[in-house]
Amino acid sequence: MTKKPTASTEARDLRALLEAVRDALTLDYGVPDHDERLKERAGLAQVVLRDGLDVPDRIGWNADWLRHKLTAEETEAAERAKNRCRRCHRPFDPADTRHDGQARHRETPWCRWCVDRCHESTDFAHACPVCDPPRGGEAK
Repeated sequence: MTKKPTASTEARDLRALLEAVRDALTLDYGVPDHDERLKERAGLAQVVLRDGLDVPDRIGWNADWLRHKLTAEETEAAERAKNRCRRCHRPFDPADTRHDGQARHRETPWCRWCVDRCHESTDFAHACPVCDPPRGGEAK
């Protein structure tokens, strides 16, 4: 038999759940797959809110579960971002080794296609993240 939580515990759990839902529904617009990620996060938030309304004793567990899911989702998104071109946001394809293919260009964060297009530019004032990295030699 479980103990009935005290009012202060319920309030703390509810606050933790609301903070987790807020974090789930807050996502920077600059991320490449913003819409898909926000849709997935909204679905998770809906699940925990519905369960919290149905079974109030599990609000604390739901908050922890949502935090765990958000951490896993952010880790997956970081891994996807690491394996895609920073300019065109297309995933790298190691099998596409054409001169202007989708494979990674050397150890840079850009694909061969973007580097090829950059090098073909004839614009006098051409500046892009491929040919003008920030000072210090780091890629953007």
